[in-house]
Amino acid sequence: GATLGAKNELHIAGTVLKIDDDFVPIAFSDTAQFDGPLVFVGYGITAPEYKYDDYAGIDATNKIVVVFTH
Repeated sequence: GATLGAKNELHIAGTVLKIDDDFVPIAFSDTAQFDGPLVFVGYGITAPEYKYDDYAGIDATNKIVVVFTH
């Protein structure tokens, strides 16, 4: 039942990104404002049984984590 608010927006380095073209807000996201560094983690997969971890070597603490969907 989550819906986008009138002010859903994302700015990166002064560039305004477009919803559904450049980014997609996730339904379980909360209302917030955050200014900080970004880290990219591919699809965000952690699979120790395959010795694979998109987060390996990445410190995501207090950062915006950008992931692919699908």
